[in-house]
Amino acid sequence: MPGRLRNFGLRRWLVVGALSLVAVFTLSAIVAYSLAEQAPTWWRTVRLDDPRTQQTAIAIENGLWNAVFERREPGHERWHVWMSASDANAWLNTTLRDWVAAEWDLVGWPEDLREVQVEFMDGSIAIGLRVRTPEGERYVSAVVEPIIDADGALWLPARTVSLGRLTLPAGVLLEYLRRNRERYLPEALLTLPETESMFRALEGRAPLVERASQSLGDGRRVRLIAMRPVGARLELWCVTSPDDTGKDDDRLQRVRAQSPAAIASQGTAEGPG
Repeated sequence: MPGRLRNFGLRRWLVVGALSLVAVFTLSAIVAYSLAEQAPTWWRTVRLDDPRTQQTAIAIENGLWNAVFERREPGHERWHVWMSASDANAWLNTTLRDWVAAEWDLVGWPEDLREVQVEFMDGSIAIGLRVRTPEGERYVSAVVEPIIDADGALWLPARTVSLGRLTLPAGVLLEYLRRNRERYLPEALLTLPETESMFRALEGRAPLVERASQSLGDGRRVRLIAMRPVGARLELWCVTSPDDTGKDDDRLQRVRAQSPAAIASQGTAEGPG
């Protein structure tokens, strides 16, 4: 009889333990699902109906264009600009959206891509998307570390990747997003080579841009030499020098002339920060 009681007690504790584990895992799944639906803590919604949003975007873009094309005296080829996250978000969701819709004829701005956000922190940048999926709106984001190597390539390896507020090591969640990209990425982006390039860049397997430089179309070339998130702003350090690559073209000038900001402001500009 005592042996039976002991066995009964053991079975009871095994059942209680198993049920407790099921409850814990179920609760964890519910919490994880809830976190995946929430916006990241750093997320700030952009008010597209606020005229100041468009005005900010125009001022930022024209200020950057003026900085890029400014004529500089010898010995002053190195220059720098900065922008805040709120300024960058205004530009990303207004003038960039218009430019992509006009220039990217085959895709345009995907309707399911509802919003783009960035946040600047010391040494890293949070980049997030709010996308419409069959299950509702979802937030996908990554915290990246911008690096420009000795060859002038721009790398953006991800430290962490998040679904909503559910944050996991980058490798784990990137692999999940690769397998389930149809659920979290707009359909228009699924087959683009740029999408695969972004995955490889976030995984740290390839640079996002192999040479972070661009011809100005007037015999000069601008090269990005440093990208530094400092506090709540992003600092960009560049060098403008004679173009000795033999690849001089006026593509950047044409983009500038056709940009929504340039058209809207009719050439007036303000400093980027």
